[in-house]
Amino acid sequence: MFQKLYSRLFYLLTRFTLYSLFKSKESKLKKTKSYEDINSIMRDGLENLIKNKYLREDLTEGSNTAKIKNGKRLISAFVVNRDKKDEDDFYIQVAKEWVKGYEKKFHRASLIFIVLFLLWWASGIFLNQYISNITGLIFLLGVFLFPIFGFLVAGLGKGCKKWLLAAINVFCFMVFVAIVL
Repeated sequence: MFQKLYSRLFYLLTRFTLYSLFKSKESKLKKTKSYEDINSIMRDGLENLIKNKYLREDLTEGSNTAKIKNGKRLISAFVVNRDKKDEDDFYIQVAKEWVKGYEKKFHRASLIFIVLFLLWWASGIFLNQYISNITGLIFLLGVFLFPIFGFLVAGLGKGCKKWLLAAINVFCFMVFVAIVL
């Protein structure tokens, strides 16, 4: 049980770290030791996948199947890039393939915070006669925190969706300020 929890957390944190590294400019990565670190992490991951028989030496799927979604994605990234195994930046390409599409999670989470804010706000409008003391504090806390968390999570995304979601969360925070004043 703890092994499964450990592997989930390890894959989650590794993928998030790689996403954060690739989000910055590539010239910064090459100047620092980050490329070497990424190569080391991915090499260790490959060795573990081969040792646990999730992958074969020729980078085809092994006899065991991964039970964790991030593990399946990592195996898929190695399989997709197996023809580039002899290139110098093989592990970088595998890491980029593994991280591809990760920003969608942050976009979805930010959108969920916007929807939660709207639901919380609408419930406050319809149930305002029942809101007092503690429930009023909980209502204000929710209306205050949802846009802030949504803004922070939107900042982790990429592209124009990031800016659109951040702007909507700022607007939601302005609605909170209007409610309080």
